Amino acid sequence: MGGICRRVFPYPLQGFTIATGTLSMVFVPFVLASIIGRGSRFFLVAMLLAAGGAKLESKLREYMDRLGWATVALVVIGVGIN
Repeated sequence: MGGICRRVFPYPLQGFTIATGTLSMVFVPFVLASIIGRGSRFFLVAMLLAAGGAKLESKLREYMDRLGWATVALVVIGVGIN
């Protein structure tokens, strides 16, 4: 989960990278989580831009950090409930 989260969410990635090394995460799951996380983020942004065009692009650039942090909050709440 941490490997995927570190690729999707907007905060600095160095902390998660160091944490995965410190926790001795196995290399293959780490790489797979990185591919899934980064791929999902880029695919989501591309899909939004294809659907909304230039108008959505300007709004997305304006609110990208807020949207990312809102997603982090929803994941934390979701994990906290389970």
